[in-house]
Amino acid sequence: MLQRAKKMSATKEEMLSSIEFAESIINTIHEPLIVLDADLKVISASLAFYQTFKVNPKDTVGHFIYELGNHQWDIPQLRELLENILPQSTTFNKFEVEHEFVGIGKRTMLLNARQILRSSEKSRIILLAIEDITERKIAEFAAMIIDTIREPLVVLDADLKIISANRSFYKTFKVTPEETIGKLLHELGNRQWDIPQLHTLLDDIINNNTIFDNFETTVDLLIIGPRTMRLYARRIIPEESEKKLLLLSLEDISRRREAELELDRIIKAKSNFTSMVSHELRTPLTSLKHSIGLLAQGKIGPLNQQQNTFLEIAERNLDRLVNLINDVLDFQKLDTGKMTYKMEKNSINLALKEMGELMGSLIEKKGLNLIIEIADNLPKINFDKNKIIQVLTNLVNNALRSTEKGSIIVTARKTSDFIQISIQDSGKGIQLEDIPKLFQEYEQLERKGGGTGLGLIISKDIISAHNGKIWIESAFGKGTTVHFTLPIL
Repeated sequence: MLQRAKKMSATKEEMLSSIEFAESIINTIHEPLIVLDADLKVISASLAFYQTFKVNPKDTVGHFIYELGNHQWDIPQLRELLENILPQSTTFNKFEVEHEFVGIGKRTMLLNARQILRSSEKSRIILLAIEDITERKIAEFAAMIIDTIREPLVVLDADLKIISANRSFYKTFKVTPEETIGKLLHELGNRQWDIPQLHTLLDDIINNNTIFDNFETTVDLLIIGPRTMRLYARRIIPEESEKKLLLLSLEDISRRREAELELDRIIKAKSNFTSMVSHELRTPLTSLKHSIGLLAQGKIGPLNQQQNTFLEIAERNLDRLVNLINDVLDFQKLDTGKMTYKMEKNSINLALKEMGELMGSLIEKKGLNLIIEIADNLPKINFDKNKIIQVLTNLVNNALRSTEKGSIIVTARKTSDFIQISIQDSGKGIQLEDIPKLFQEYEQLERKGGGTGLGLIISKDIISAHNGKIWIESAFGKGTTVHFTLPIL
């Protein structure tokens, strides 16, 4: 009897030692692991299990697995596996469960289970290993998305370490996944992305959820050489995780920049050529105009009727050519930002009067009337007198070209904080859909009169420089009215 008791005691010690040994093994395993008995009660659990699911041994050991953590393990698919499938096959591997767990949120777990028969007690235990694959799933999901995007794209973590990159990234920069994944952004290649300003921007996105677009930089890349890149970045937080990720898109705009530089060169060359030709034409035209003027005045000698007629035609065409050149030069100044303004206190009535003196004889020659209606109470305002006279002349000249009979009426009146000037003609008018075209470069609805089509563009820019507005009202067959405003300061 005593010998039997000693033997039982030794067996018990051996069992306790075995259990202690088994628990020591369990606790060294990095992944969460629990041991269940045949009734699916927890016999033991690893430290990783308690840490991962934020529970303690008291609330775990001796409890049914389905009762743990406010019944969070009471998952229908898990019941099916433990109660029906496992008894038949003894193991199941890589069973994926997505679930909202208490304390840690929505996670994706990979379950592996093995049924072990204990011969000494003729009972079975179940080892259930649980692997949290949430981050892996996020990375797989991110990789799947970015692989469909044509531009090079990388996903970075909060430390700016590369989690994933798409095929376009590897193809563009001629690198491999082994050279990329797990590396810090600034470690790539020859440290071409080690740009302090870029680091600051990316850190700000991670910490403050800002964004940046159009960050442009020129970098010297290994293998492919210098490139101009445009970067875009956004912070993303996947639904399954609180982990902050950063999406960085890298667009190679080298060819576009080269094309833009070439276009700028061509435009500059065209501008210089146009300006040179225009200036070179001015001198002989001025001399020609002076000579024709002397002939027309009879200072060289008397002229007959036919000679006078031909000189008038020549003078009109010469004036038209001078106006064309002036328009082109003014447009070049506007296009290059070189137009200057002399803003002074001036009277709009005086500007209207001078315009009338310039345009009166031309309008009378065509058999039209020029009517200028001036209000007496208009205050003096700041404007460039010569530029506003140029606008008025342009607009009245347009009205003259489109009007065959009747009158051109110019009015000025005060409206709240502006003085509004209107030029009304009795021409055939403009179709509603054609009005926006008039403010496009070199656009004319008719080539009647031989203008450049730049007059309204120049006028609009001049009025805009005065903080005013210009617009057109017209009814086809009933004439056109052009309005513009100048602010009263």
